Amino acid sequence: MSTPPGPWVPQTVYPATFRAGTNSQVFLNYIEWGPDASPVDTPSNWAMEIEINLLNDATGVRGSVLPWELCGPAFRDQFIAKNYDWNSWSVYSYLGGVAASYPYADLNDLSDSCGRNAMSIGIAYPQNLPDHVLGADLTTNIDAQVGVTSSSRLSGNIGLVERWASCGPLTDPDTTNWTNCTGTYPATPPSPSDRSTLADWRNWTAAYDKCWISSDYGLVAPSTMSC
Repeated sequence: MSTPPGPWVPQTVYPATFRAGTNSQVFLNYIEWGPDASPVDTPSNWAMEIEINLLNDATGVRGSVLPWELCGPAFRDQFIAKNYDWNSWSVYSYLGGVAASYPYADLNDLSDSCGRNAMSIGIAYPQNLPDHVLGADLTTNIDAQVGVTSSSRLSGNIGLVERWASCGPLTDPDTTNWTNCTGTYPATPPSPSDRSTLADWRNWTAAYDKCWISSDYGLVAPSTMSC
């Protein structure tokens, strides 16, 4: 087993996306920290965002007003799932409640490419997640509406975004605002600032089901699992 590349980096992640019935595309990340790293050791003033991304070849920027950067019609629907109006989302830990970590639906995608539908949940205060001397766990779950395509390319990541200067020292925030404020201040990121679960250059595709394991702190190649 390798040494963790950073004190906050999870050891093993089990990402999955699968079709449930006719109206739901589910996105799930089960995350495990071993005894050598912990979410409570996330650098202070930084939030954590956990995502599975759907990718296509569309160009442009979602929040742009420049004519040559505008997205095409219904561009958020051109994937196996839509990244708006989710059916539901949730965060869970076997160690206990996660309310003090302020989970939020990370729905602000205005800086993203037109070709990326991010299915992302943020943890505003990962330093407050439940922890144990033998390790910690976290499960994020998104039940999204289905899109209009039969397959989408995938990537996955767990990343840190600046919180303190962007959002302020709020002690009891309205969690619907976290997606709009985190990462807006141009702070120098800690190292490492990301823990990949699936690089986009691997060109994995979900049509509609794909489940995999990213082990050894993301230092080894991911491998597929049955869903």
